[in-house]
Amino acid sequence: MQPTIGAPVVDIVSTIRAPRTIQPSVSDDGALSFSFDAPPGLYQLSIVMDAAEFDFEQLYEILNKHGNVNRRTGPWDFSINFNNSPLVPSYWVSVNGERIGLWFFSRISLEDLEHRRFRGNTAFYADGPTTVELQPFTPAELLEGQKPYDWSGLRWVSAVLQPDPEDCLVPLPAGIKQGSDGPAGRWGDPAFWQPIREGLDGGEYALYSEPLRRAFDAVTAREGHGAEDILLLLAAHRIGQREGALEMALAAVDAVINQEAWGNPNPEGYSHNGDMGAAACLRALAWAYHAFGDELGDERRARLLDKLRRHGEVFFNLALLNRDYWGGSILQDHGWKSLFIFGAAALHCLGVLPEANRWVSYVIPRLRRSLDAMPRDGVIPLSSWRHIYLWLSPVTHYRDALLALTGEDIFDGPQFAEVTRYCVAALDEPGHRLLSVGAGADRSPFIGGAHFLNRIAQKNADAHAAYLQQYMLQLPTLEFYHGTEIAAYSLTAVEGVLTYDPATQPAPAKPTPPRFAYFDDSGYVQYRDDESRAVLSVQCAPYAGFNAYMRSLNACDRLGVVPEAGHFAFYLDGTALLCSPDAGYALRSATRSVLLIDDRGQRGDIGYPMSIPSKLHYGEQIQLVRWDDAAGTGLVRLWLTPAYPESAGVSLYTRDFIIAADRQITIRDTVVLDEPRRLSWLFQGKQEFGVALDGVTGLFGHERAVSLTPAPVDFSVTAGIHPTDIVWSYASASGFKPFEHIRYDATEPLRAAVIDFVLRWDG
Repeated sequence: MQPTIGAPVVDIVSTIRAPRTIQPSVSDDGALSFSFDAPPGLYQLSIVMDAAEFDFEQLYEILNKHGNVNRRTGPWDFSINFNNSPLVPSYWVSVNGERIGLWFFSRISLEDLEHRRFRGNTAFYADGPTTVELQPFTPAELLEGQKPYDWSGLRWVSAVLQPDPEDCLVPLPAGIKQGSDGPAGRWGDPAFWQPIREGLDGGEYALYSEPLRRAFDAVTAREGHGAEDILLLLAAHRIGQREGALEMALAAVDAVINQEAWGNPNPEGYSHNGDMGAAACLRALAWAYHAFGDELGDERRARLLDKLRRHGEVFFNLALLNRDYWGGSILQDHGWKSLFIFGAAALHCLGVLPEANRWVSYVIPRLRRSLDAMPRDGVIPLSSWRHIYLWLSPVTHYRDALLALTGEDIFDGPQFAEVTRYCVAALDEPGHRLLSVGAGADRSPFIGGAHFLNRIAQKNADAHAAYLQQYMLQLPTLEFYHGTEIAAYSLTAVEGVLTYDPATQPAPAKPTPPRFAYFDDSGYVQYRDDESRAVLSVQCAPYAGFNAYMRSLNACDRLGVVPEAGHFAFYLDGTALLCSPDAGYALRSATRSVLLIDDRGQRGDIGYPMSIPSKLHYGEQIQLVRWDDAAGTGLVRLWLTPAYPESAGVSLYTRDFIIAADRQITIRDTVVLDEPRRLSWLFQGKQEFGVALDGVTGLFGHERAVSLTPAPVDFSVTAGIHPTDIVWSYASASGFKPFEHIRYDATEPLRAAVIDFVLRWDG
């Protein structure tokens, strides 16, 4: 008899109908099953496992790719070397004999790693008598170099079955219309396109003429197209009347239909038939069904509907199953994008597929939770890497569909109007990028949000949003480091023209960026001196802001990136000279401009790869903000005491940014410790941009440099330039180029220290 993972198992505590216990049964092959009876709805199973005797080394892998050589990385949840197969405890889940998919336990938190335990949550739909089977996961076959999984050393501690505490099925809104009334239904009407075509040549749509031409040239010149190209090819056919565009679009539809699996093709790996890739395929086919009409042909239409029906059900079930990952995340990029894209697809399937009724009854309340968790101040959070297209493009398509079918406008939420304010504060117009600390290379291309800006301009008579949309259409040639950026770049003009309404669009007015902007929910400050093109960007808050932190306990929503409280970015001419090196696959405080105590960093400084799940926030934050606009002076104080572990002995730590009117910012650190300790201050730069020392004064930049001069009070420091150690990931905003930092070390252990670092730059 093969033991199940975590045997012997404990009874399951069920709170369905009335509290009781359910005794699971275990078969000879190690599969565990239990039965219950429930009214129709969603239900969650939660299991905690003791892992005192588990071999945690299985969560670590040696990395010899992406430019890394023999780097030990982890703890991983999925293998970085073997097709993203799971490393955390996992079960194949079947409900009433139908296999739903592979359930992965949650990414292990810092606390669970310390206390040696795993936990997992999964959900499923049930109606009446239900039997759930959990089959322990083992790979179907081992790849070369892959070791067999050893699930010994695990023991069930608790198991709870309950009505889903997070998601639910609600009745469809009264009077909801059919999917044919959605945006894609209008795209199927030739009359929709006629005024656009006629208005491109000197008419009301002339501003889109050149951007569309370039987009159509690019997409029709390529060979092979996918789901993200179908809308672009539709526009090339209907607006540009490009020869061959229709055939290319239908070939792309066929390619999506014919794929055996969407997303990760490995059935044992993360995102197989789920996540963003699968959602994009669902939406593309739902749009195509309405937009191409008779051009699809009967046979292709039948195949399309069959694919939509089967994979829509798969996606719905996998979203529930993957409760601890993309399926349950209401903010993190994978969950955020996947569910908003699925929402638009589901709405367009109403009246087309009967299964869509259940999809919509699930996704509307699910996405309300996402909307409630958004930053209230308009800042594009790190959960979408500060990219406007990742954050707002899927939301806008969902909003337009929901508004058309129900009359509900999610853009009534005040957080959406605030996005304009953030974009104005962060946009570097000459560089066509948003300058924000923590984004890739501390800046993100201003692309892919034209439809959002149009809708906000029209709804709120927002002349600044109208200007930003027109500015976005300039689409200069930019260097991209990720495929999603290329797709967003190509779609910018099409999404813009589809949502442009000459009758309601306000006249654009160029905004004047504020010299100082504070976004309190996100704990974010942006200072800019536009005369010298200098920018200071600071954030000190939970990953996606305080509102988001309080709205979700999901391991992928309460993420932490690099332990970096106190870090900042400083730019000249649109380039971050004091910067954020690539986080990569080992998150270390030593890759940020922070204080090290006894050569150790902040809470969570263990080299976790990608992001830190279930990251607790201990209270580090912006404590004080002052700004005198007339004088051009200000103060930002960060409360950093709780950012360090108890073992660091920090009694008090604040970091001030004192902004003077004469192109000078003083960074003042005040530190009080429980005993004398070694203190080291790091300031990060990129080698190609220039990192140098003149005595103890740091110089960042070549043609134009910013200087950094230390001024310690009653102690001395030494200065040195050191390489910043990066474990590279699969994509690099820096182009995999090296970083360096200037390190200032106190010459003796200190119990208390006050030190200024004075930043100066010229005009």
